[in-house]
Amino acid sequence: MSVDVLRPDAVLLDATAADADDAVARCGQVLTRIGAVEAPYVTAMLARERAVSTVVGRGVALPHGVGPARQHVLRTAVAVVRFPAGVDWRGDRVTVCAALACREDEPVELISLVTRLVLDEQQVAALHAATDPVQVVDLLRTGLARLADPAPLPPVPAAARRSASAWAWLAHPPVPVPGGQVPYSPVSTAEASLALDR
Repeated sequence: MSVDVLRPDAVLLDATAADADDAVARCGQVLTRIGAVEAPYVTAMLARERAVSTVVGRGVALPHGVGPARQHVLRTAVAVVRFPAGVDWRGDRVTVCAALACREDEPVELISLVTRLVLDEQQVAALHAATDPVQVVDLLRTGLARLADPAPLPPVPAAARRSASAWAWLAHPPVPVPGGQVPYSPVSTAEASLALDR
């Protein structure tokens, strides 16, 4: 994954937002300002968030556009926006957004890697402790490289590719059990919502 995906100018550490819509709009402003997306992509991010929440736990949300909206992505990028006071996200409390802009052939890999990274307890703690954008970029680049280096993830079964199980398979590769069977793990509502992006 190109290092250009994560840049210091796409990191805000002291943002505020009145609600989820305001937070997503703030993330969209960052993606637009750095030249990653066109305005219609931000509109699609808002519509997608209103339809299905992208909160994945630990106070983290991954707002992004889907489907035809990806034609308005100029380059793949991640914008990290931290809300120290927290945002009421329709019942959840979010303090960090990792907003994703992906081209048509990239979303599953990027969403999987970023999700696995930001759901790590130590990683989230480090994000909250960071004092400047360069720290955040170094932290995420190192983490993403670590996740991308090991043996490739097991292939997603065809029957599960468009289901919530596909996301679970990518984000949390199951461990084979005696006899060669590879069970699926339970899927949360947030995990299921991200699977629909494929």
